[in-house]
Amino acid sequence: VFYSSAIRQDYLNETRIQQLNELGMVWDHHDALWEHNYRSAKAFYAAHGHLRIPEEYRDEDGVRIGTWIRNMRSRYRQSNGASLSPQQKQRMEAIGMRFESRSDVEWQNGYAHAKAYHAQHHDLLVPSAYRAADGYPLGEWLSKQRAHYRNNLLKPLQVSRLNELDMVWSDNEARWNQNYQKACDYYRENGNLKVPTTYRTADGTQLGSWIRTQKKAYREAKNYPKERIHKLEALGIKW
Repeated sequence: VFYSSAIRQDYLNETRIQQLNELGMVWDHHDALWEHNYRSAKAFYAAHGHLRIPEEYRDEDGVRIGTWIRNMRSRYRQSNGASLSPQQKQRMEAIGMRFESRSDVEWQNGYAHAKAYHAQHHDLLVPSAYRAADGYPLGEWLSKQRAHYRNNLLKPLQVSRLNELDMVWSDNEARWNQNYQKACDYYRENGNLKVPTTYRTADGTQLGSWIRTQKKAYREAKNYPKERIHKLEALGIKW
């Protein structure tokens, strides 16, 4: 049962309003419907432990709660959270509601791993086969972000957050920088870049072959990047 705000104001005195409030009266029709659907969703969560409610599911009053959940999630994202009060959002989250789309949740997981890697290594030059300590395929995720970036599939905020972690968006540039870091490691250990052609790093990178390829590109390509020349010469490379 509910009354509109106008009825409450015009026909009820303060004593009656207070008495009804003590009984949990919901004065707004929209709020009353929300409360009903929330109770039904809460009951489903108590019985099943989740809110993955089938489209065809109806509660005892015939309301399609699964449709309500999906519509509410969509409206919440479209309104930037304005469609729910903070209390309603908190109550929904308490029964397992996730307002982000599955893809958003997955992106946040990948970004968290990227941020942790950056905190340790100060870059995102992650080998494509690299997995985090918990097994997360971070190298694969970053490669996917580069592909999405080329196809304009990343949100501006996602691009901005990855840029803050020194993201390299070109696959070729990322691979070159990864191999360059291996060359730096070799130089620190050996004091030179006289890398045997067959030499591989601990993770299987063919560093010797890569060094040879750089020398060949320098000799044959007129536009070999000057920045790369300076970086390799700083390690003592002999062209």
